[in-house]
Amino acid sequence: MKKGREEMKREKKQKFEVNDILEITWIDSHHDGSGWASEENIEEFINSNSDFVINTIGYYLHENNGYLYLTQSYDSQEKTRRMGLVAITKGTILKINPIKRKK
Repeated sequence: MKKGREEMKREKKQKFEVNDILEITWIDSHHDGSGWASEENIEEFINSNSDFVINTIGYYLHENNGYLYLTQSYDSQEKTRRMGLVAITKGTILKINPIKRKK
């Protein structure tokens, strides 16, 4: 994981344009889903979990200090119409792989 975070720092300087296609590798949050837990259950949860690494591909839309925004689809006739918006917390991003740059 350390290498991924170092890569992220280097790639953080990349600039993207609207509709560039990106693959984002990031760590997702998770929970045990059980409700009340004993100390033993909590310890098991902490010790048994590894990172939930997720890969998301989408069209770049926007970013700010906290989030990178992607969209699943856009209307080629009305480019402002979009579907499937995703906001990924920047602090969870391990890697950004540009798949296709807008021409």
